[in-house]
Amino acid sequence: MTREIIDLEPAVDEKTTKLRVDAITVQIKRNLHANAELYLALAREFVRIRDKKLHIAGGFTTLPAYVFKNWEVAPSSLARLLAYAATHDELKSVAGDGASVPLLQEHVFALKAISHDPTTQLKVWSTAEDVAAQDGTQVTAAIIKKAAETLAGKQSDPEPPIESSSQSQDPEIDAEAPKETKLESQYQPPEPGSIHTVSESARKKPPEIQHGTEFNPSAWEPKEPEEKAQEVEDGTPEHLIQVIIGTKHWSDIRKALTQLKKNCRSHEEDPSSHYVNMQEIDRLIDQLSSEIKCRMFGCNCPVCKNKLQIKCPRCGGVGWLPVARLGNNTDAEKAWLEKQPKVKASK
Repeated sequence: MTREIIDLEPAVDEKTTKLRVDAITVQIKRNLHANAELYLALAREFVRIRDKKLHIAGGFTTLPAYVFKNWEVAPSSLARLLAYAATHDELKSVAGDGASVPLLQEHVFALKAISHDPTTQLKVWSTAEDVAAQDGTQVTAAIIKKAAETLAGKQSDPEPPIESSSQSQDPEIDAEAPKETKLESQYQPPEPGSIHTVSESARKKPPEIQHGTEFNPSAWEPKEPEEKAQEVEDGTPEHLIQVIIGTKHWSDIRKALTQLKKNCRSHEEDPSSHYVNMQEIDRLIDQLSSEIKCRMFGCNCPVCKNKLQIKCPRCGGVGWLPVARLGNNTDAEKAWLEKQPKVKASK
């Protein structure tokens, strides 16, 4: 039955597509260990519904509302499935016919966390398969990470776990997730984007959200500071000054997130919060705070040693490492860092 469903020709109308998705979801619910092909087939159906705008034919203006009404798949899970299908199909397209590509969501998102380049992802995947074959085991996210380090020529200690937000860039998908879902998927979101220089206006500390008060988005709009940018302590290398200033800004944002979490909890007993999943809100805020912390300034680059190298294998030429990579430093590098002036923002 599974293979018959997967091999069906794609439907072009809303009614037929709905029947096809019904058949896939029934198979998934019947089997707690449903194979990856079923989840991929389901994800592709949702992609097709979105691209063909079949949800409009079904009487819904947004895709998340249509999907949740018919199959109780929350917007957050829908976003994961859409990203899963897009990444898998991109890898398959680049690899070509007959080439090995990852099928499990765990593998797909583990590769995406390492690189957004499909060619690089496929190289890591091939290496991961070789490593797993040598160990006589199956490919896992840990093996994929090990393969990436092997390709980069590194022998490093494990990095601390990093949690990331699963928010989609689609405004429809970013709607608030319902409290109960039936088709949750395992997901490890991709690596954040590039490093940005902190602007002058963004350095001013954002206003704190007072407990029990309304959250005013306009309060977060950057304003020109009346005073000069915050200074850093003497002895700070020139290439780290802007980084340290920006780190203080992100620390303030993490404090504001903690206050936002308290603010949400203060409305927990309000009748308007009946359908609000407070645990999910707490989880997402904690993930965002953790993600920011892991990407903040950790130490000077012990490979560049204050002489920026454009092709530095450790920092990529930015001259510093985030908190998440502190565990990668060798004993010799740690010894060099101990001799350097302590770098931090002035109070």
